[in-house]
Amino acid sequence: MHLVVAWLLNVALQSVLLLIAALLIERVVTRRTAWRELLWRAALFGGVFTATLQLAFTHAPLAGRWLWTDDVATTAINSLPSPKISTDARVTSTPALVTTTQPVVTTTPIARMRPSWPSPRWAIALWIVGALLMSIRTALRWLRLRHAFADAERLYDDDLEADTAAFAARANITAPALFVMDGLASPVALTGRRIVLPSWAVASLDRDQLRAMIAHETAHIARRDPAWKFSIACWRSIFWFVPSAFAQRRLDDVAELACDAFAAECLGNARGLAECLAVCAEHHVAARTFEFAPAMAARKSSLMFRIDRLLEGVAMETTSSGTAARAVALLTLAVCAFALPAIGIDAGVAHAASSPKVTLADNGKSKASLSVHSDTDDSSTVVSMSDENHNFNANIHGQITLNDDETDIQTLSEGGTARLEDTFGGSKQRIDFAQRGGKLERHYFIDNVEHPYDDKARAFMAMATTQLARSGMDAEGRAKRLYAKGGAKLVLSEVEKINSDYVDSIYLRSLADTGKLAPADLDRAIALAGNFNSDYERRQALTHLYETQALDAARQVVFLNQVGKFHSDYDRAELLVDVVPSLADSSDVRKAWLEGARGLNSDYDRRRTYEAMLNHNSMNDAQIATVIEASTSMHSDYDRGELLKMAAKRTHDSETIADDYAKSAEGINSDYARREALMALLETDHFGPRSASAVLDAVTQINSSHERARLLVSLARVMPLDAALVERYRSVASQLPPSERGEAEGALVK
Repeated sequence: MHLVVAWLLNVALQSVLLLIAALLIERVVTRRTAWRELLWRAALFGGVFTATLQLAFTHAPLAGRWLWTDDVATTAINSLPSPKISTDARVTSTPALVTTTQPVVTTTPIARMRPSWPSPRWAIALWIVGALLMSIRTALRWLRLRHAFADAERLYDDDLEADTAAFAARANITAPALFVMDGLASPVALTGRRIVLPSWAVASLDRDQLRAMIAHETAHIARRDPAWKFSIACWRSIFWFVPSAFAQRRLDDVAELACDAFAAECLGNARGLAECLAVCAEHHVAARTFEFAPAMAARKSSLMFRIDRLLEGVAMETTSSGTAARAVALLTLAVCAFALPAIGIDAGVAHAASSPKVTLADNGKSKASLSVHSDTDDSSTVVSMSDENHNFNANIHGQITLNDDETDIQTLSEGGTARLEDTFGGSKQRIDFAQRGGKLERHYFIDNVEHPYDDKARAFMAMATTQLARSGMDAEGRAKRLYAKGGAKLVLSEVEKINSDYVDSIYLRSLADTGKLAPADLDRAIALAGNFNSDYERRQALTHLYETQALDAARQVVFLNQVGKFHSDYDRAELLVDVVPSLADSSDVRKAWLEGARGLNSDYDRRRTYEAMLNHNSMNDAQIATVIEASTSMHSDYDRGELLKMAAKRTHDSETIADDYAKSAEGINSDYARREALMALLETDHFGPRSASAVLDAVTQINSSHERARLLVSLARVMPLDAALVERYRSVASQLPPSERGEAEGALVK
């Protein structure tokens, strides 16, 4: 989800940058109508293209990638003067409040922090809701257009139909049908090759003016402007957060100028067109307009400018941008993808700094939360835990320390107060503390009635302080104190009792930092981390254990078996990529790693994970064949093709992988991407008869004769001179068009 949010942010950022660049280029560089139209279309659609292309980048673009993190919040958390909890003895068996799930703790300051990054689910939900609302709005306008012109009557006029046919022939299109309707201010062009003229125009305009009107609307039909307007409206509905209204106006203006130029050229005289526009302007005041129907007189300011151009005899351009110009525009956008700044989401920080008060777990049975607030003069801590039976709350103002057994509050800062409260079975117990004049005061209450501080009060106090110690306050410091008292076994025992993945992760990482763990303790730590519910905390803990502890081959297999417990493709892929450089040279380890990678569903994560293994590890051809086999279930042409090309570069003998490789390449839908993947196989070592035969099988699945011919020519240069292969080659080449067949057959002559 963070990837989708980052993509949406990049679409917004890069679309704005491209639209600004288009505005500057239009004003400074070009005034040609065709180039202006291509410029604005590239700017309007280009942000999605560049943002999507950047997803495949492994390096930051030239302008850099900005990570969206909450550094202020993170710094504030790390610098908080946490309430002090000290202990030198093992945890007692005092009754504790037990939750039924592994909650995930997040601790953040409440005050003086900039707004943290919202949940990616909310961001995506907002985008989808906005897109649905805008799409409904667009659909309603389209239905309004269809309903408005449903009553238009067919116009039968031999002279006008002859003129229309002449204009259409000049534009190389089928002649559109003419209709007439009351209530229109100006003519409109509709999809389905229809031109609707206002009834007042047919009744009052002379022949030259009507011809100018029809020529102009015929140009709209030839340029497919109605379809373009509808497509752009749909595009803007999906990417509603991009400020693109002025780009739409620029494109509308360019379309009108292009149609004016066509009409003036057809008439041989611009005056009749100018007169027609002037009459339309008079009828356009307070008239009804339609979003998806190009109208001859749409905006008054634009209309006056066009009339002035026609009367002044300004030279007009009727040519459109060609294939070369569009190719240049596409190449320019590709370059922009490498240059424009990008935004990334630091999933770890976004996960760890989500809200001032965070629910640790909530499955209908148990939940817990911890919030900390601190400033120069005061600090406060609020802890809340509950399950089906208990509701425990702690509210502390000031700093506290616990006794060695963690069964009582030992000190409370001067002027500080604390309240520990638990509700069980409809009965409420509470202890209020206050530090006054160097003396710690205690008051014990049952159902808001004060009772003596007796053994029952002390038992409640022991339960409450145990929960307080395990809530996550000063978790790293407590983990170190537990280790100093009872070693790794005491820390691990405490991890088993704490129902918070976040706190447990801190304990395990702190334990790993103490030094080399005994094999049994290391196995226990890996198993505990693997059983976390949170994929993020599981990855954090496992990665830290892997980086700080020396794992032999057998233990690496056990470690990699934890990968199967991940639900998140991102976290699973991150872990697999991180461990690749230090994997043991063992077939069992590689097998376990490959099995973990096989469970990835995302094509992007699967590709980058396998590429990490291919780049950093010497795999034999049998293992490379496993990677190739895994690629067959990838849906993305790009990801499958890139992975296959990487596998081809790392193989030692193409004959061992050729059949599987060609079979996977056949699953690529793009003829270009399929040909590129097969070309990589031609460049492998020991390319022999089996490889050549596999390529010939795959060639027949390529639909493009151009791509097929290019592959055959390349194959001819490396193919063994085997009579059977040559015969098959000629048979495949014979199915090509004559010019390309000659090129392919000529390549056999060496």
